[in-house]
Amino acid sequence: MKAILLSVEKNDFNFNNQLQTWEKQGFNLLRTLNMNEAIELSCKNNLTAVGINADNINYLPQLTILRDCINIPIYVMTSNFSYDECFKAVESGADVYMQWNELGAISLQMFNLFKRVFKSKYKEKAPDIVGNADITIYPEYRRVFVNDAEINLRKKEFDILYYLIVNKGKVLTFEQIILNVWGEEYGTEEHRLLWNQMSNLKKKISDVSDKYEYIESIKGVGYKFKLN
Repeated sequence: MKAILLSVEKNDFNFNNQLQTWEKQGFNLLRTLNMNEAIELSCKNNLTAVGINADNINYLPQLTILRDCINIPIYVMTSNFSYDECFKAVESGADVYMQWNELGAISLQMFNLFKRVFKSKYKEKAPDIVGNADITIYPEYRRVFVNDAEINLRKKEFDILYYLIVNKGKVLTFEQIILNVWGEEYGTEEHRLLWNQMSNLKKKISDVSDKYEYIESIKGVGYKFKLN
């Protein structure tokens, strides 16, 4: 699925130039000749942004209506920059008001902005976040932060910490942790592996935050991630 931009443009030459520029960046470009149709198309399509050529379109009267219909970037282009019109355009809902000869200078910034808008519209959900007041885990990215300092964990270290922290406050037995992280039955060798991984994990956490022992060893039983 490609991002779709709507161009309110009467000039064929200008539109064709825009078409080539945006298609090279992976966007689809729709065209309309007037603001009324722009409003109708905006309501019916999943657009990423709307661009308006102010040189040959009386856009200001309907701009506030267009803004009420959509919550995406609206940019206005003109060959005759006017501070007064700029103020009116922005006040009526435009996000950007610029002169045509500035388009090349900021086009890369616009490409990146519109791509982020497109991705955010179709991202299924925000990333999951688990943790406590000091430790934050982003499971989707397998990244861990302790007091805003990132720590680099090996795969098993991460899996152990994640399992402990989603069960914080509970005592998890050696057998439970080994079965969840390694998927194997509990044994002497697995117990040694768990002990080594846990020692490394505790050290990495204490290297950036030694004010609190987050993981408690329950002698002869297992481990618990403390509530704090």
